[in-house]
Amino acid sequence: RHNYQARRLSERTLNFLLDSIATPVTEIGRLVTAISKGDFTQKMQMKAAGDIKAMADTINAMVDILNSIVGEVNRVMAGVSSGDLTKRVEMLTTGSYKTMIENVNRSIDDLQSIIEQTTESTRSVTAIAQNFSSMAQDMNSSTGQVANAVSEISKRAVIQAQKVEETAKVVENVSSSGQRVLVSGAEGARVRVWLSETES
Repeated sequence: RHNYQARRLSERTLNFLLDSIATPVTEIGRLVTAISKGDFTQKMQMKAAGDIKAMADTINAMVDILNSIVGEVNRVMAGVSSGDLTKRVEMLTTGSYKTMIENVNRSIDDLQSIIEQTTESTRSVTAIAQNFSSMAQDMNSSTGQVANAVSEISKRAVIQAQKVEETAKVVENVSSSGQRVLVSGAEGARVRVWLSETES
């Protein structure tokens, strides 16, 4: 009978140890499955003590941190998607969590810098375009003034040409009259010579 009791005690002890190991492993499996599906609300739910409890508390704390990081990143990304680049992930973390948060915040900083530079470049291009437009308007105005001046010069040139033509006609008439006078004078001289010769 003593051996039987000892064997039963051994069985109970072994079963307790197996349960102590199997239960946390089952809970960890359930929790990891939930995390892999994006569910960070699950926690290890079990009564434990000693090292098992410490392990469960550590895992639950890890899930809390992941849940907080995901919530913060979602909050900041929602702001970015709506055009608000002033939000940053604000959490005190260490290790890889800290590196991840710094990378997220740095990416937003870079994006904000690119947008600011693009905005400034757009303003510069707009100013240049406005200057070109103003210059084009001035050139159009100047071109109109030059065209008017050329038209006026052309009109004056036509008037001067007409005057030159009229003057040429007058000169031609004067020249013709002069020639007629010369011819008449020559003929008169010949008549006087003939009369003189006849008289003698």
